[in-house]
Amino acid sequence: SAALSINLNRKDSGGWTGFHWACNQGHADVVKILMNNSLNKKIYKSIKNERGETAFHLACKNGHLETVQFLLKHPEMDINAKTIYGNTAFYYACLFGHSDVVNVFMKNAAVLNIHLNAENVYLRTAFLATCQRGHFDVVKIFMDCASTLRIDLKAKSKDGNTAFNIACKVKMFLKSV
Repeated sequence: SAALSINLNRKDSGGWTGFHWACNQGHADVVKILMNNSLNKKIYKSIKNERGETAFHLACKNGHLETVQFLLKHPEMDINAKTIYGNTAFYYACLFGHSDVVNVFMKNAAVLNIHLNAENVYLRTAFLATCQRGHFDVVKIFMDCASTLRIDLKAKSKDGNTAFNIACKVKMFLKSV
């Protein structure tokens, strides 16, 4: 019998592959199978969808801790890849308030050269996004790690706002400052 020929990099109408979907849904078991067979099956792990998101972006955006931890162990993953708007996977984890994922990034930042101060096209850093969304638990992680990891807490967005300006606009008060 003939072997099945499956294109594992085939994209849907939004530019998503099966690998994108597995990471987006947090199917860590499927992600592990695909990653462990990626050399044999020629799966492109850093392929981007229409918004420029990699599968890693989607795992971080949705807070799938087990998937994120597994993918961070693979040096071939482009963990600092940017979307068409300049957002990194770290930015997404912060924007959506996934403190457990943010902690993993902070713990691995120095070793994996994670760009914690990366700016998107609006000059927004992950810290600014965190303050805008009012994720106090994530703000605290930033403040605890700022000096050690050289995180710029005074960064300004394109419109000149600092994190403090943004936090006040969303009625968030930094009690531990």
